[in-house]
Amino acid sequence: MNAVKPISVNILNSSLTLVADRKYEIHCVTSGSRPDAIITWFKGKKSLKRIRDYSKNNETTSILNFVPSIEDNGKMLTCHAENPNVAGMFVEDSWNMSVF
Repeated sequence: MNAVKPISVNILNSSLTLVADRKYEIHCVTSGSRPDAIITWFKGKKSLKRIRDYSKNNETTSILNFVPSIEDNGKMLTCHAENPNVAGMFVEDSWNMSVF
């Protein structure tokens, strides 16, 4: 089987306005990668620990438990989906967060 890079990646709730110190589950969905994509979350350049990932029907979903602080206002949250077998075969979606 040939390695295929992810076709798409999407942060699902990126239209939210976040309230500081409130817990959110941020969802990222990627599809098309063979084998299943590995998803990594970043806030700016800092890697975040995600809560759980699952794959089904050639789609991988990652759910990040996230509690923003007021300092996160204007920072970029990025979902990075990469084929684990081939370096550089990745796609990203980013969200410029609004935190109040």
